[in-house]
Amino acid sequence: MEEDILFMNEALIEARKAYELDETPIGAVIVHNGKIIGRGCNRRNTDKNSLAHAEVIAINEACGSIGDCV
Repeated sequence: MEEDILFMNEALIEARKAYELDETPIGAVIVHNGKIIGRGCNRRNTDKNSLAHAEVIAINEACGSIGDCV
């Protein structure tokens, strides 16, 4: 349970980054074996990219982290 709170706090940090960019304040983290392997915040307007959602950014980072990129 404590670990879940830690990871949720990390997602909130990402959400704050989005908020500071004047984006919708959403953050995401991906955890594997108790370690954060991907993180992201909404950057749709900043990057002018409709796919730059927090979750997609976190998935891309996680894929790179485990060497599963196409």
